[in-house]
Amino acid sequence: KIINERWGGMKIEVAHVQVQGKDSPDQIISALKYFNQQEKLADVVVIIRGGGSADDLAGFNDELLVREIAASRIPVLIGVGHETDESLSDLAADVSASTPSNAAQILVPDRNEIIRSVKYQLQSILPRLENSISKKISDLKNIRLASIEKIEVVLNQNLTKLEHMRS
Repeated sequence: KIINERWGGMKIEVAHVQVQGKDSPDQIISALKYFNQQEKLADVVVIIRGGGSADDLAGFNDELLVREIAASRIPVLIGVGHETDESLSDLAADVSASTPSNAAQILVPDRNEIIRSVKYQLQSILPRLENSISKKISDLKNIRLASIEKIEVVLNQNLTKLEHMRS
């Protein structure tokens, strides 16, 4: 939901795994191996789950899982638990988010923030751009007038020569 609200349009491949219980570390390891063995690697692997008790989150302290996260060829963003929860997986990951929602905020820029930033930049550039365009137009007019004046001089010279030749 947060990703779609912030930017959207991302291709997300989900590996459904258990995120608590004795089988969770092995399932997460298998998913990490799967993504790391693909011909075209993903930009990032995100491991998320909401908060829970210390027992619920114990799988994220599993040594093999921590080693697999550290060895990943793909950057790993982990957002497990609440702000106060920290696991060994958080320490092994490339980036650790305080919550799953925060992981989405880290991963995806806010479209509205970018639009505001671009509008601000355009507003500061626009006056300079207008001045530059006005100067170019003025320069082109001056060049055109100078060219017309030169043509008039040449025509007058040619007319004068023709008149002298007739007389």
